[in-house]
Amino acid sequence: MPPKVCFSFQRSGTCRFGDSCKFAHTAGADLQKSTIQLPASTREPSGSRSNVNNSIDSVPFSLETLQTQLAGKLTSGALISSHSDALVSFWPGRDRLEVLWKGFLMPQDPDNIWRVNSQTQALNFINAGLHALTKDNLAPQFVRELGKNEGRGVLVIQELLDLTYSNDAGRRRDIVSFQRGLVPFVTMLTMRRMEMVSQHMDEANYVYAYLRTAHVQLFRLYLDHLELIVERYSIEDSVVTHASFLRETKGRKYAPLCFTQVCLPFIRLLYLLGNKFKDFIYEDAYQDTVN
Repeated sequence: MPPKVCFSFQRSGTCRFGDSCKFAHTAGADLQKSTIQLPASTREPSGSRSNVNNSIDSVPFSLETLQTQLAGKLTSGALISSHSDALVSFWPGRDRLEVLWKGFLMPQDPDNIWRVNSQTQALNFINAGLHALTKDNLAPQFVRELGKNEGRGVLVIQELLDLTYSNDAGRRRDIVSFQRGLVPFVTMLTMRRMEMVSQHMDEANYVYAYLRTAHVQLFRLYLDHLELIVERYSIEDSVVTHASFLRETKGRKYAPLCFTQVCLPFIRLLYLLGNKFKDFIYEDAYQDTVN
């Protein structure tokens, strides 16, 4: 049985309780369609918590269900608040995503620090970071580690900006996918929980302050590849389509399924930076990007 719908959010697109609201922030019809229904044979009896994770792992990945979930988010008013995390969907299940980002930001061995120096490593960090930001128990720690003054967060960000990106990166290691690499990285920087973790706002602001210094590089990188997508009327990677990529990873990694998922995070980032640094909106690079 699907959870009850928050009528305040359904009417206005906002709710004063935010993420702590006990009702679902989506339209009723879309909620019914997008709820993942477990087969009867895999459902757990009430009170049997020990087998819940096993039943989640046993749910086969369905691209169609993931697309339905995204469509539900796009039509339910979830985007009214302009938070790009409304577009991020991960298939339920357990894997190393929950802890993988720690190898980059919290290395146990100072002589064995994980570097973002290949497509594999870039996707590992980005997808693990997105996954952490969707979890209330992990988001505060991730934001804190990413924005530590003496930490590795800004070094990792600069490593990501220095990589070579392609719209058709496929599985190559020397070139990173724009759609599955840079786009979710920007999404990660505009996630709602990154703003909401009030006890770590200093760390979050440190990240945004660093982005302000590196904005020309980021803007140029994003716009160049976005222009190619617009010119060819397709967000697809011609080597490995996003649908194939999602099926191969069983929905545990990010891949855009529509143009909104590609451009909205960047628009959101411009809005965030413009709000945090008022003088920023008068800079040529900012105005040229908006225009």
